[in-house]
Amino acid sequence: QGQPQQYGQQQCVQQVAVDTNGDGVPDTMMMQQGMVMQGGVQMQAGMPMQGGMMPMQQQPMYQQQVMPMMATPQYVQPNPAPAPVAVLGNIVKDAPQAPEPRGEVEVASKSSKNYVCIFVGVVFLLAGFGLMQLGRNTMGKAEDMDPMEDFVKQDCRIKYDPSVDYSFVVESVTSCKRRRSNCSGSEQQCCKEWDTKDKCIETYEYTFVEIMEDDTEGDPHTLDPYVYERPNTLCEGQTGGDYQSDQEMSCYEPSDDPDHLREMGYSCPNHECWKVEDPQDDKDGLAAGGRIAYYVGAAFTAVGVITSVIGGRCGCRC
Repeated sequence: QGQPQQYGQQQCVQQVAVDTNGDGVPDTMMMQQGMVMQGGVQMQAGMPMQGGMMPMQQQPMYQQQVMPMMATPQYVQPNPAPAPVAVLGNIVKDAPQAPEPRGEVEVASKSSKNYVCIFVGVVFLLAGFGLMQLGRNTMGKAEDMDPMEDFVKQDCRIKYDPSVDYSFVVESVTSCKRRRSNCSGSEQQCCKEWDTKDKCIETYEYTFVEIMEDDTEGDPHTLDPYVYERPNTLCEGQTGGDYQSDQEMSCYEPSDDPDHLREMGYSCPNHECWKVEDPQDDKDGLAAGGRIAYYVGAAFTAVGVITSVIGGRCGCRC
C-alpha cells in the first residue's frame, strides 16, 4: 500500500475470487492490475491464481501494491542564444550594484579633514605666538627709549649748494606693452610690443651745521640723500627737495654712543647720529609697529584655536 503520488495516479494489483464452474462458490483467485484514477480503479488485465478459495466476508475488495509510475516527461526549454555584447553590457549596467561602504569612506574623509584642520590651526597658533612675542619685544624696546635724555636739541642751519649737491640722471625703462596670447614663456619670449619710457631721477644731498651762540657754525653733518623719481625725459624744473639753503631748523645732538642709539632703535642719517628729525618719531613708530605685530598675532592665535579645537572636531565645517 502506498500514498498517492504528486499527480494523483498510482499503479495497483488486486486479487479477485471468481466462480469458474458456475456452482456459486468462488474457486479461483485472479490477480488484476489497474491504475488508481481519482479514487477509482481502472482495470487492465487479469490472470487466474490457483490455490484455494478466499472467503469474501469482511475482506477488502482488493489489496494494493503501490508501484509508482514513471515520472511524466516534462518539456525542457533549450538554452537561449548568447546575448549580444551590447545587451550584456546593459544587463550588467542595469544590474543592482552592491552598496559602497560609505560609512567607512565618510569616516576616513572626515578624519583626514580633521587632521588638516589641526595642522592649519597649529600653524596659525605658532605664527600668532611668534608675532605676539615680537610685538611685545618691540613695544618693550620702545618703552626703553627716552628721546629727551638720548638727544639734546640744538639749532642748526641747512647747507645746500645746487651746483654741487644736486644731480639728476635720465634712465630709460623698457616694459612689455602687449603680450602674445597663449604664451607661457618669459617676457622676452612672449612680448609682442615693447614700450620705452624715460624717467628722471633727482638726488639732493644736504648738510647741516650747528649754530653756535656767537652765530658761528659748527662742524657739518650730512643727511641721507633725498632721491626723487618722476617721469620726465628732460628733467625740466627741479622739484626743490625738502630743504632750502641756509634754512634754520632744529636738530638733535646725540648724548649717547651712536652705535648704542642704533641698537636702541633710532635711525641715524650719519655716523655721528646727528638728526634733523625728531627722535620722538622713532620711538612712536617703533611702538606702533609693535602694537600692530601684537594685534595681528592675537588674531592669528584666535584663528588657530578655533580651527584646531572646534574645526578639528567637525572637519572644518563648523
